[in-house]
Amino acid sequence: MQLGEISLEVSNISSYIAGMKTNTFFSSLLLSSLVLSFTACTPRDVAVSNGVRSNIQKYQNKNRGGNSAQGSGDKFTLNTFTLAGVFAEKQIEALEIIKVAKGSTDAEKANFKVAAGEDKGDGMVIVQLDSVTTPIEYDGIEGTWSSKITKNLDVTVPNKEDVVGLSAKIAQRCVNSKTKASVPCKVETTADAVGKKGTFANMIESDYKLNVTAGDSENLVKVSLTSKGKFVGSKGSAADSTEMKITLEMVVDKASLATNQVVIVSSNMRAEYQNPSKDKMFFMTLSGANVTANMEPMCNNLIGKHAVAAGDKNKFTAAFDKSSITIEGKNWTKNIAACGKRPTVDVSRLHVY
Repeated sequence: MQLGEISLEVSNISSYIAGMKTNTFFSSLLLSSLVLSFTACTPRDVAVSNGVRSNIQKYQNKNRGGNSAQGSGDKFTLNTFTLAGVFAEKQIEALEIIKVAKGSTDAEKANFKVAAGEDKGDGMVIVQLDSVTTPIEYDGIEGTWSSKITKNLDVTVPNKEDVVGLSAKIAQRCVNSKTKASVPCKVETTADAVGKKGTFANMIESDYKLNVTAGDSENLVKVSLTSKGKFVGSKGSAADSTEMKITLEMVVDKASLATNQVVIVSSNMRAEYQNPSKDKMFFMTLSGANVTANMEPMCNNLIGKHAVAAGDKNKFTAAFDKSSITIEGKNWTKNIAACGKRPTVDVSRLHVY
């Protein structure tokens, strides 16, 4: 081979090698591009913060018809629909106390005992009304619950047939039945979930005043209740406490108070409770007319409707019957506890959304 031919052959080999490098570069570039494209389209597992999770749960609660007043899914919360039912049952509680004190219902079946009265000498008798604190186990809206009421009340009772003038407040003197030592008197309603450690709801009232006064006509009386205290609850973790206050005014058919079918001619309630951050108070109002309270002990219930407003904008109608509570137009109906084991005020419902 001549020198010129050798030079040409070397030149051709160099060109071929250069071409191979160029092709390899573009192949590598194409492969890198494809890898990046696939990587960009692959979903990432991103941790959801507690704040985002809370917002998602609130949105889901709203779409389910609920209106959670505080907290996240793993924290004890207050829901306006269930609060309406609990607050409405305070009407039954007030009527039950009146009927027990006047002897127009079976105190033993109602889980109360009435101590001997103290005659004040002015036509009034003060009796101490204590609840029987043996827990009652029942099937609630969600799961099985053990409920207990602790109510120590001094009740001033007219020493006559008329109910006007009756009043009740937290008792001044209480004694431990076992140790006989003096203990603070209480007004509490508690519910503990059976088989769920640390899951409970309590309504603890530090102030309780009930009064019966004359109505606008002889066949009517006015029943007023003011109460303040707190809700305390837990869903298995740390307990949360929420201050609350209730003001209730009822107009009641006087004659019906002696029967098990008490007619509530009209009622108006305002309830206040803390918001989640505990820096202000939410409020709820309930009003009803021509509502019947079936006052059979351990089987109490309301028959009728209440207009409810949770704040200025959230308004709905709560319909009550002998077996359920329905929020009209919201696809929300919950059964109440079975007759015979039904708490007067079922605070376990505070765990239902």
